[in-house]
Amino acid sequence: MGLIHTSQFAKNTSVPIEALHLEICSDEYVAEAAPFFACSPISTDTNSGLNAVDLWQTPLCLLVEAESNPFVRSRTQPETQNTGHLIEVTRYLKGSEQGTQADAIIDRIPGPIYILDMGQRIQTVTSQVKLQQAFLPKALLGWAPDDRTVETAIEPTHPKGVLLHQCMDEIYGALRNQSGGVSEALFERFVALLKVNMGIHPQREDVRRSLRQTIFEQICAYIEENLSVPDLTTGVLLQRFGVSRASLYRMFESHGGVRTYIMQRRVARAVLELEQDSASSGRIRRAAERWGFSSQPNFNRKIRSQYGTNPGNLFTVSRQRGVPSEIAGRTLNSFAARTAVAA
Repeated sequence: MGLIHTSQFAKNTSVPIEALHLEICSDEYVAEAAPFFACSPISTDTNSGLNAVDLWQTPLCLLVEAESNPFVRSRTQPETQNTGHLIEVTRYLKGSEQGTQADAIIDRIPGPIYILDMGQRIQTVTSQVKLQQAFLPKALLGWAPDDRTVETAIEPTHPKGVLLHQCMDEIYGALRNQSGGVSEALFERFVALLKVNMGIHPQREDVRRSLRQTIFEQICAYIEENLSVPDLTTGVLLQRFGVSRASLYRMFESHGGVRTYIMQRRVARAVLELEQDSASSGRIRRAAERWGFSSQPNFNRKIRSQYGTNPGNLFTVSRQRGVPSEIAGRTLNSFAARTAVAA
């Protein structure tokens, strides 16, 4: 399906809002996202067939609320040329996204708000997801267009993070309630809260929390470096990092536990490899071996469990009617071009 709801301007608001609603197949989704991401659809038995996307363009930022099927997403030089002056703010309501940004780990789950520099190259794999995103110029946060930063995760339990989450709730609630409009003051509060959250440094009472976060990041980095080792276990991590079993459990509780986290990372890295090597003979066996699966049948079971299909069928989406060229990527291209000129 193509365009469902044409552009309109919200009434009774001090912020001009151009709204667009799309219900589109995988090929159309790929075309629409092209200015910001290169996407490859992942075939699963549970795909709904359509991806629902709401976009709201304002003078300050572009906002998105989407429900989509699984994709491999990457941003390389062609995309960073379009988006290097932008910041991406993402909150997952359902599903997850995993991958890498240079040497950094991307592991997005429901809960935090993630802030990512769109001048950075990434490669990730998503599950079926529902998410909210805001794209805004770095200049609004006081950064130069060519400034670079790593991803920041803003937890909903942090006092200042609570305020940012509440502000996003208000913004998306107002956007969905078109008759109510969205005030300029609400958008300005959103930008101010982003600045506050990104500028926080651990205070005296936060030292223990900061130490736990540092250890957690070290454990995640060690896991990433040793995904190919089949006997990477909880016991190995306890011995290497000297933390208690209870502390390790708390660190990974939001991921379903350490073993679940390790398996999610293995699956994500294997799927990314299969997307890059989608035709050669023996690719499934090589991916299973490279990423620490005990056997190819075990790898097949894990892929079926997550995606409802076998590894060899992940990237066999049938080509469907594409979005017309005059529509494809129109909103994202327009926003990127306008904000680049302003930057």
